[in-house]
Amino acid sequence: MKKFCFGIICMMLLLVCTCTSSQANQSKVTDAPVSYRSATLLRLTARAEAQTQQLMHTSILDDSIITQRVVTYEFDIRSGALRYISRYTPEKQPGNLPHAWWQGNAPIVIRVKNRSLFIRLPEGGEVASHIVRQISAAK
Repeated sequence: MKKFCFGIICMMLLLVCTCTSSQANQSKVTDAPVSYRSATLLRLTARAEAQTQQLMHTSILDDSIITQRVVTYEFDIRSGALRYISRYTPEKQPGNLPHAWWQGNAPIVIRVKNRSLFIRLPEGGEVASHIVRQISAAK
C-alpha cells in the first residue's frame, strides 16, 4: 500500500512539474503587421487538365467514370530585383481572378512567406500561390 501511494504521489508531482514548465516556456506571440510590397503581374496563364475518377458501386456493372477539368493558374511577377513564377489551383473550379490581371503589366500587392506567394485581391482577401521559381531580375 505504501508503494502504491508513493507511486501516485510521484506521478502527481511529475504531472504538476510538466504543466508548470510548459507554461513557463511558452513564448508570447504578437500580431506583427503583415509586410506587403508592390509588384507587377507580368503575365497570367491558365492551364486546364482533365482528371478522371472511377466511382465503384455495389455491382461490377455499375462503374461510372467522372471526368472533371482542373484549372491551374501560373503567375509571372516582378517585385524589385526579383521575379517569381508561382502556381495557384483554386479549390472551387474555375477560379475568378480580376479581369485587369489578364491584361498583363498589372500593378499588384504581394507578400512572400516561405515558399508561398500571397497576392492581395482588390475586393479583399488574398490568393495563396506556390512559388515554383525565383529569379534575380538584376543584370
